[in-house]
Amino acid sequence: MTKLIDMDTVECLILREYAAGHQKTAGELIEYLKRKIENPPEESKQPELPKLRNNDQRKDWLKNYKTWGLWYRDENIDVNYYKYDFEDGSRLVVAEYPQREQAWKCVPRDEHHYHLLEKGKRKAGTRNETYDQ
Repeated sequence: MTKLIDMDTVECLILREYAAGHQKTAGELIEYLKRKIENPPEESKQPELPKLRNNDQRKDWLKNYKTWGLWYRDENIDVNYYKYDFEDGSRLVVAEYPQREQAWKCVPRDEHHYHLLEKGKRKAGTRNETYDQ
């Protein structure tokens, strides 16, 4: 049986492999990509959202974003992405920039930025167009 695959997925995998500097022949690269597409990595289960009763518990939960599991790592720009999917379809994404040096600080440190992607949020100035469409 032949599996249909999205060409964007294939192109993305090819570019990622090329960028990672793997020295492979075209045939080896095609076989490698076939194996990756046919056997994708299993997505880890996220922990259950605990009952957060006060701001300190909420802050602790947000600080412990690494317990959600690594969602994606971009080797090209050295960024780790963690996500938490909520029951309503919204998603919280944390972009982590490890060991960044800053002009005003002498010691490199991890930076992280939170992005809330709300399900069904309307675009400004529209009546029924949402960001997640």
